[in-house]
Amino acid sequence: MQQLEERFIEMLSYAASKRPVILMADALNQFERTDRVLAMSWLPDPLPTSVRLLATAIPGVESERLGHRRGGLLTGKRTARCRRSGASSLNMGMSPTV
Repeated sequence: MQQLEERFIEMLSYAASKRPVILMADALNQFERTDRVLAMSWLPDPLPTSVRLLATAIPGVESERLGHRRGGLLTGKRTARCRRSGASSLNMGMSPTV
């Protein structure tokens, strides 16, 4: 798994050196709850300057940990679909501080 994480970070950094990258991750709270996933070691910290992350999660451990990363901007937004079902979701945009 560590090799896969290292390769992902390497490829993300390479792509970001060529052009801006938007990385989207949906339902972080549904990822397998391993120590590596909860530590978010699969994401470089900080993200390369031309990478923006848009992630969604139901408020909880995953959204809190992502919100504490360097350069992170965490914003909560309930969607119409979530309001109808009674659930809540969190939209997170992370970008390095300029």
